Amino acid sequence: MAIIDRRTPSPKRRSRKLISIFLVIVVVASLMAMTALLQTQVSDDAQAEPTSPARIAYTTHAPILIDGNAGFTGANASTGVTRGSGTVDDPYVIEGWEISSFPSRGIEITNANVHFTIRDCYVHHGTEIFSEAIRIGYCSNGIVRDCTCSDCSYGIGLLGSSGNSLVSNTCSDNHCGIELTNSNGNSLTDNVVSSSVYNEFGGGIRLYKSDSNCLANNTCSLYRSSCIKLEYSDGNTLIDNTCAGQGTWYGIDLFHSNSNNASGNTCSDNYYGMRISRSPDNRFFNNTCSDSVAYGFYTDWTYYDPGGGNRIWNNTFEDNNGAGSSYDPSHCQACDNGGGNWWNSSEGCGNYWSDWTTPDIAPQDGIVDAPYEIAGDAGAKDYHPLTTPGTQDHEPISPPAEVEVGVKAGDWIKLDYEISDAPSGTTLPTWIKVEFLDVEGTSVEVRVTMHMSDGTEESVTESVDVVGGGEALGLSGFVIPVNLTTGDTVYMTGYGDITLVGETTRKFAGASRTAVYASISEYGTEVTYYWDKLTGVLVEVRMSSGVMIGTAKASETNMWEAQSSGALVNSIVLYALVIAAIAIVVAVAFLMMRRKKEPSQTAAEAEEPPTAPPGT
Repeated sequence: MAIIDRRTPSPKRRSRKLISIFLVIVVVASLMAMTALLQTQVSDDAQAEPTSPARIAYTTHAPILIDGNAGFTGANASTGVTRGSGTVDDPYVIEGWEISSFPSRGIEITNANVHFTIRDCYVHHGTEIFSEAIRIGYCSNGIVRDCTCSDCSYGIGLLGSSGNSLVSNTCSDNHCGIELTNSNGNSLTDNVVSSSVYNEFGGGIRLYKSDSNCLANNTCSLYRSSCIKLEYSDGNTLIDNTCAGQGTWYGIDLFHSNSNNASGNTCSDNYYGMRISRSPDNRFFNNTCSDSVAYGFYTDWTYYDPGGGNRIWNNTFEDNNGAGSSYDPSHCQACDNGGGNWWNSSEGCGNYWSDWTTPDIAPQDGIVDAPYEIAGDAGAKDYHPLTTPGTQDHEPISPPAEVEVGVKAGDWIKLDYEISDAPSGTTLPTWIKVEFLDVEGTSVEVRVTMHMSDGTEESVTESVDVVGGGEALGLSGFVIPVNLTTGDTVYMTGYGDITLVGETTRKFAGASRTAVYASISEYGTEVTYYWDKLTGVLVEVRMSSGVMIGTAKASETNMWEAQSSGALVNSIVLYALVIAAIAIVVAVAFLMMRRKKEPSQTAAEAEEPPTAPPGT
């Protein structure tokens, strides 16, 4: 009997073994992919802030004071921090405390830019005349949500703070519910402010010298003062807020506040529904003012440039100032003592007035055939009053996009100057370097160094804001928010709001970059600014004044890597080499398996038992 070498597998067994190995690899790869997917889901779940639990009882705590980022890491007994490390994925959390009978402030956080959340706290009964339940001062990246603040001078106060969110808080029986002072780019959403005490300190939600904030879906019900009041505050957005009075003077009140947008707000049972005082270029679309004791909408003397009046259309005015079903001049629903305001769009969209809905005959188009005459010294009219509420299109208003800063501490960029036809003997700049020293919210500390043609240098350190502007060495526009597009506006100190007019892809500091740009013409000088779209940093300035032409263009930076002209070719060559290497490895492996296969088959054939001869 022939001896079979069982160490050499037959072709069939080898095939089965290869299939088994392949199946094992597939299973392992599938398990690894599932594990990675689960880890991603767990990571995403960890980043999402958990839903606030239903609270049965709070834990009593002394007043909390945190000053600076390092203040969060003290013992819980003093800081109130229950967990967290201060990152965006793991913010410091102050949660579940009841703080009462404090002299000045119940919870105060100042001078911090780490991520933190104050949630589900009950802070009440401050004992001093200017007490605050929660105070956030000079901070960014903070969230205050699901807190109850009552019986203080101020419920929640923000001072010099940007990039924070106030969400679903209840502020009751304070003299001022929520106040922002010198605070830009914050979000106030779903808060409830109510009070039966006289609000001599400012009312429900008050913004003072605070720009580019978004107030959405808040509810204010007060006694006296104003539900929502803006003073010296520009570029804010008010959407879907409810201002219901208890004898409140104003539902929404603007004073020396410009370029604000209000849409979808409801003001009812106030003395005045909405008021604009000394405030140009605001937009009020798709709001409802009803049952006001006096006018539903009131404007007084307004400073405005030509074309800069307020736009007020597609709003609904019902039963204000004692108006009945038919128009009575003594019960007109709006008053304009300012002038320069538009009460209808040029496309034929006015407002709905409950006392002026007919006739609509020639043509029958949803527009009352005669204008609505508005009370006041301006002699204003709504030339296209609507027959039914909201029947015409209106300019959409949406919350401003969240401001994103694209530079970080340690970034720098250098721009080289080229100036032609300057007067002979003039000392001119040869280069300028902008170094970003610190970034807190939208506030950026910059050091600007300018090198002159005579060898001298001048350097200055200043704070600029990507929203509110700022300047150093007489220059502005060092950095703007990232990912802006054509039609967006940026604020530049010395120029005000300017509109981006286009995008271009060119080489800056050795690399191909996409830039957005804006042009300014003033006093015979033409200036064009270019900003890198992905970082917001200034990369070029072009200026022409008379015969003199100057350019400052980025030549060096550490924010992106310079590319050689052969980079693309090198990449293609590298990819080709990788593909060729893979092909060679596959070919060699195939040949080796063929070589192993042939001798094993021969040996197997040799080991087959010989056929028995006939007759044995």
